[in-house]
Amino acid sequence: MLIYQCSLGSLSIPENKLFLLMKLLALLSTLFQALVLIYGYFKQKLDSELQVLNQLGSSVLISRAAGLLLTIQLSILLIPVCKVFKPWFYYFKLDPTLVHLYLALSMLLTASVHTYAHYLNFFLVHERLDPSLTPLKLQ
Repeated sequence: MLIYQCSLGSLSIPENKLFLLMKLLALLSTLFQALVLIYGYFKQKLDSELQVLNQLGSSVLISRAAGLLLTIQLSILLIPVCKVFKPWFYYFKLDPTLVHLYLALSMLLTASVHTYAHYLNFFLVHERLDPSLTPLKLQ
């Protein structure tokens, strides 16, 4: 059994419970990100001012939801590198670099979905709305 010392005191957690804690935090983080995606999707879909964009299809909804998630992920990504929060990571036996890496990899996946949806939006504007517009003119 390992005991870590930090400015908040010592905490003794068996390694099998620590593994379960890490799995639980990863599950909660994934659930939170899924809820943010669902919220962003329906916020875009139900907003009456943005109905013109919604004519392009679900790619706009996905790109806007992924953009919202990227904004939240970027703000959460800074937490592990803040000096104020580091004692809390050690208190709960979390490695800040692993948390930072998990968030960075989830941001990579979200940014890939976001970028792909934007390319699909360019294609759909060209095909459905105005064939004279090329993707280069849209940028």
